[in-house]
Amino acid sequence: STTNQITYVDEICDYNGTTEINKITWIYYSENHKELKYNFTMRMYFPDTMNRLIIDTGLKINHLWGNHEFFDFDESSEIQIYECKL
Repeated sequence: STTNQITYVDEICDYNGTTEINKITWIYYSENHKELKYNFTMRMYFPDTMNRLIIDTGLKINHLWGNHEFFDFDESSEIQIYECKL
């Protein structure tokens, strides 16, 4: 629902390089000072691992983008978007 309030979000990450698991907490602050916390765990896949997983399943990578504006993936990209085919 829409509240028409300004909301700030802090992010706390606890990354384990051995397991490649990132434990994330988002803390939401709004004008009414109500604080909400949302915790979740995310498995991190580095590009070389993701490429191997995709290829090993028999898919072909057509393209890899590094953001939602479809710029090519590079070392500064924060996300990986794949276009694959059988």
